[in-house]
Amino acid sequence: MIFAAKDFLNNCWIHDLEKLVENADLKVDRDGLSSTNKAFQGYWAVAKDWTEKSRYDVKTESQAKELIEAITHEPDGVLPWIRKHW
Repeated sequence: MIFAAKDFLNNCWIHDLEKLVENADLKVDRDGLSSTNKAFQGYWAVAKDWTEKSRYDVKTESQAKELIEAITHEPDGVLPWIRKHW
């Protein structure tokens, strides 16, 4: 039991959106929204590929704007969806 708790905690201190969604028990909600909201589905597809290491990659202005839009778009971006579950 202690190891399971430790694994859970270790998986909370990561920059992997898929694992964080699973740890927060939001996978079913995310998948359901993705199936009914094509805008969210597209934004999720962009945002999920961000990693701690990718923040250092050189991006074009267009790619940077696309990521910002995917994260912040109201009401269909990833961050507004996350905020609904705080």
